[in-house]
Amino acid sequence: MDSVNLRKTMLKASSLPISTKPGRLFEVNPLSETSFKQRHSEARQRLDKAWIILQRIKPNLRKHYCDWYIAIDPDTGVYFLDSTYTGVCLRSHLYFPKTILCIYQLNQSGFVGQK
Repeated sequence: MDSVNLRKTMLKASSLPISTKPGRLFEVNPLSETSFKQRHSEARQRLDKAWIILQRIKPNLRKHYCDWYIAIDPDTGVYFLDSTYTGVCLRSHLYFPKTILCIYQLNQSGFVGQK
């Protein structure tokens, strides 16, 4: 490689953006305030839909599936039951790989967190 080509290569490399932290490949791009609020409201709507579905099916499940986990897809109303958290996560990712599901644990009072 001659000195002219070497110099051009060095100039190209020096014009690349420098990361803010060592070892980081890409610049950190935090969410804007409006984008954050929009994502938060979408998550809240998803949780509210799942909560309505859980309230509808909870009386039937409480007797037979105490201490089991339930994953609910708020958009379709489909839910999965498993005795382990890992099992319900694996099953939900198998059938809905790109969907965020809401996971609860059923107990005697209906679900964890309820007395």
